[in-house]
Amino acid sequence: MTWNRDVYRLSNLLWILAHQSLVPDQVIIVDQSPDQIMQLAALQVCDDYSVAHVSMPSDTFSMPKAFNKGLELVTSEYVMFTGIDMMFSEDFIKILSQRLSPNSFVNAMMGYYPEHFFMGNDNFFDHWGAITRLCDPSLITRALSPGACQAMSTSWIRMVNGYDERYSGGLGGIDDEMRSRAVKCGLNITWIEWGESQVIHQWHKESPLKGVTSHLFDANPPMVANTGGDD
Repeated sequence: MTWNRDVYRLSNLLWILAHQSLVPDQVIIVDQSPDQIMQLAALQVCDDYSVAHVSMPSDTFSMPKAFNKGLELVTSEYVMFTGIDMMFSEDFIKILSQRLSPNSFVNAMMGYYPEHFFMGNDNFFDHWGAITRLCDPSLITRALSPGACQAMSTSWIRMVNGYDERYSGGLGGIDDEMRSRAVKCGLNITWIEWGESQVIHQWHKESPLKGVTSHLFDANPPMVANTGGDD
């Protein structure tokens, strides 16, 4: 999903996904940017890569609403959710696909590269080693990188009604809450470690939204879908 991000970030992400050793079956960009010019620019990039662009303009940043809109349109057996700032090593989707099963819930470590490194290369993978070496190793921990991406069975996340839309504005909390539901449902929680394959967060100035709603408005969220039983 994207919201008020410069279009070059989307170009970087789509280039990365189009040049994976195993190309994703389906890519859906949910665009919440309220600015029409930004929407049109994103639409053009999506057209260039033949991926779906879903216009969902909003004055309020809401990652769970964007993710759930994408979930409505997914036709694949498995689905991965991520943001516009992420970039993936060349073999990431291949490694991810090897981890996926009906009972798996896959997370990935995330590195951050510093401001002074300009991501404007024609082929990112030619420079991937240099890029990863610039990432601060102290930040590459599960505690600090819960939201690089999450992947799971499409049928399972639909069964639990997708991401909790009571989160609004902030980052991180929706990932933790969804992972807690996966634990309760007995899924196998796995991680793609930094040494196996990398996810790198494109640099940007600190967001004013950072951490503002990492908690729910309701302290007692539903953990699984209401199926009519006792739970």
